[in-house]
Formats: sequence, C-alpha cells, structure tokens
Amino acid sequence: MRKKNFVALCVVSLMLIGCKSETPPEDEPQPPAAETGHADAPVGHIELTEANFQQQVLGSEQPVLVDFYATWCEPCKEMAPIVAEVAEEYHGRAIVGQLDIDQAQAIAKQYDVAAIPTFIVFKNGKEVARQVGGGPKNRLTNMLDAAISN
Repeated sequence: MRKKNFVALCVVSLMLIGCKSETPPEDEPQPPAAETGHADAPVGHIELTEANFQQQVLGSEQPVLVDFYATWCEPCKEMAPIVAEVAEEYHGRAIVGQLDIDQAQAIAKQYDVAAIPTFIVFKNGKEVARQVGGGPKNRLTNMLDAAISN
C-alpha cells in the first residue's frame, strides 16, 4: 500500500513540482533526519506527528504553518532552509511545523495532500491558506501574515 501511495504522489508531484520518480528502497534504512534538513529544528519549529497534530495544530492559539514533506522528496529538501527561516522569523507570532507524510498518511489524506511539498496554514483549527509546491519565501510569509492579521 505504501508503494502505491508513493507512486501516486510522485506522478502528481512530477506534474507539479518535479519530484524524483524513484521509489525509496524498502529494505534500506532511510537517511537520518539530519541529512534531510529537518533534524536541527530552529526556534519556533516543531516536528508534527499523528500523535501531536490535534494539540499542536488544531488546538493552537497561534496560526500554524504545516509543511507536508517526505524525506525522499528533493523539492522538500530544497524548501527546508526557507521553512527554517520562516520558523525563526515568526517565533512568538506563529508556529511552523513539518509533517512527514510517510509517517502520517492519515493526516495527509484527511487534508487532501496530493503533492509535496504542500504548505497549509491553520488558524483556530481551520485551514485558511494553502500552497502546493516550492517557491520563494514570501509566498509562505504572505500566507502567515494574512492569518496573523485576520
């Protein structure tokens, strides 16, 4: 089942953002988080999981930018430094978190994440903005600024 989900995500990703179409080997260990750009979390950044999503995102009093990513996704790796910058800049005003879709498939499905990276801003437990694919930092900051000001 995981392989089917991966193939579907890559097909859509290839069309939208250029995700590599190679399947991660099932028998080889995945690279440590430090190699993916998600290990050394900056100030204001949290790692999201199925276990903490409800509390950290839907229950947050601040707007939350969620980066739906995967460790094998090259565009996700390219966006990681930008996401880290946004997390540091918005510390105290918003929360920035990353959710590995391979580890939280139910949440990715619930929010119709069909390509990665996908960035969703939540405010008061509701989705208020979405960006599919990479892009310049100001796309993410514009979404957060709108959520903060409304």
